[in-house]
Amino acid sequence: MKKTLIYLLILVFLLGLVFFLSRENSDQLTSSQRWDRNFAVKDTDQIGTIFIAPRDNDPTVLTRDGDRWLVNNKYLANESIMESLLTVLRDVDVKYVPPRASYSNIIQSIAGLGIKVEIYDRRENLMKAYYIGGVPQDERGNFYIMEDADQPYVVHLPYFVGNLRARFTLSEEQWRDRAIFAERTSEIKRITVRYPAQEDESFLVERNDEGRFDLRPLDEKMPKILRQRHPGMLDNFVRNFQRIGVESFVNDLIGKDSILNTTPFAIVELERTDGEIKSYNFYQRFPAPLIGPYAARQAELEDYILRFFVSNNQTGDFMSGQYGVLKRALWGYSWFFRATDT
Repeated sequence: MKKTLIYLLILVFLLGLVFFLSRENSDQLTSSQRWDRNFAVKDTDQIGTIFIAPRDNDPTVLTRDGDRWLVNNKYLANESIMESLLTVLRDVDVKYVPPRASYSNIIQSIAGLGIKVEIYDRRENLMKAYYIGGVPQDERGNFYIMEDADQPYVVHLPYFVGNLRARFTLSEEQWRDRAIFAERTSEIKRITVRYPAQEDESFLVERNDEGRFDLRPLDEKMPKILRQRHPGMLDNFVRNFQRIGVESFVNDLIGKDSILNTTPFAIVELERTDGEIKSYNFYQRFPAPLIGPYAARQAELEDYILRFFVSNNQTGDFMSGQYGVLKRALWGYSWFFRATDT
């Protein structure tokens, strides 16, 4: 009987403790006004501007421009990276309230390494303003605190395990779109491809008065190839310019000036029907010198170019791209023709 009574008393104590803790946690949630935990923007189509200011880096301003985004009002933003960011802004949710005893340390850490995020609608009205801090001990989620609030939260994406900060800490170049050509075929007026060391493979593609594309040697002194053309090849080449991109910006590359002083492998220029011109120089990027038993294969490997350096002749940007992608622009004049007329 005594043992039963003791067990009942322990059970009552434990139930009371659970009730007290749950009540305290509930009080924490209700004592703070709802605005300080409502971080998500459920309709991201309303967003017009996103301001991101890391403590240790320059701020980034992302601005909606029709159906695309601009980085610092200068460059086109990378679509996939923007989609990832907007997903966080839409789906971020409070996971739990951290222990009250940890508030001071959390707020102090946010003050030291926090990322300020401001979200504005299309009329430049402020929608959200908050700070993103580090991660809790289990590294599941991040500390968030609304501007002018004193209650930090641990937030997360319900379907994602990890640190959300990485989606906000990109440099200007990392935010940028890596497409060098992203054209609608209907808006292409002219494409020229020139090979300084092989002028007979240089050519011009130009839209005629009937709206179709014509092909001829770039240098009018060069003889035209009279063999039959591959059907559809010219249209396929023009369609390639719907999307051609590089893999990275390398504006700070050591030796860039020396590369730019060499003769480019190719010069590709595209003129749009609205008069805009895009022009790029392509430089072969040879493999690094080999050592040991592989050194004998150096000449063989240098004939197999995996990457090119690409220079934007309008902005001065210097980039690196894979030949497997860039070759869609680097056709030769003879490629359009059958080997024989048979």
